[in-house]
Amino acid sequence: MLNWFAVHGTSLNSTNGLISGDNRGLASYLVEKKMNGDATMPGAKGKFVAAFASTNLGDVSPNTNGPKCLDTGLPCDLGTSTCNGRSEKCVSFGPGTNGDIFESTKIIGSKQFEHAMKLKNAATTPIDGSIVDFRHSFINMNDLSVTMEDGSTAKTCHASLGYSFAAGTTDGPGMMDFTQGSNTSSPFWNVVSGFLSEPTKEEIACQAPKPILLNTGDCHKPYNWDPVTVPISVFRVGPLFILNVPGEFTTMAGRRMRKMMKEIIIDSNVLPDGEEVEVVIAGLANSYTHYITTFEEVSERGELREESGEPQHLTHHY
Repeated sequence: MLNWFAVHGTSLNSTNGLISGDNRGLASYLVEKKMNGDATMPGAKGKFVAAFASTNLGDVSPNTNGPKCLDTGLPCDLGTSTCNGRSEKCVSFGPGTNGDIFESTKIIGSKQFEHAMKLKNAATTPIDGSIVDFRHSFINMNDLSVTMEDGSTAKTCHASLGYSFAAGTTDGPGMMDFTQGSNTSSPFWNVVSGFLSEPTKEEIACQAPKPILLNTGDCHKPYNWDPVTVPISVFRVGPLFILNVPGEFTTMAGRRMRKMMKEIIIDSNVLPDGEEVEVVIAGLANSYTHYITTFEEVSERGELREESGEPQHLTHHY
């Protein structure tokens, strides 16, 4: 069984010092236990393997009770995920009783297990395994020409990390005076980060509206801080196309990617007439380039947005 649930494996927060597969590992364990029988111990080579893969989970937290301030118990500020202007004490909690991280892991993992089994038992359409193919490329992501929606062209530039990156997320908050959703820079931190690498005017304009905190694309000691050339691949099994990407797409970025790729596949006429195309995203594959989000998500500050009739709540800001 191979499935893709768009949820972070962060039910166990940073207070846990033990090695764990988190909610996704638990879901895999429960499926394999059910299919292989109780006599099969965890990690044993049972006949049935269940893989709970990552997909476009960039802005999806398993901590469904939401972020609260550790000192007051009140909800965090929605737009910045802060408590009295600071991010350190704004932490999300799962559905477990009184914030019990192990109970939360069990609840979220069990939900994935139950739904995966429901989908498996209800499946009626076999995939034609006679057509198996792949394409794999290494792409230099710097100075890449991109065609925009209006037909104009733009160029990519060196990688960088913005101010919101330093604020972390409600599953793992940052520190100091950084806040999520920040679209402005700080003269003090610009000077500090400038000792590592000072971005050019062209790089600042290219990354806008995201303000650059760490100009990682120009940091090369003791090694490259961010990859310039990244692996991109597509796996095909019959009508199923798996897009393997080295980062974490947000919900909306993943939705747009799947829609675009489905249109490309249909237009290419590689499938028999009438066969339905299935496109999924396999995230965090082969390398890591941080988060992939949309222009609107970078531009907005935690507001409710709506696209294609579906509401999208921005819970993390990068």
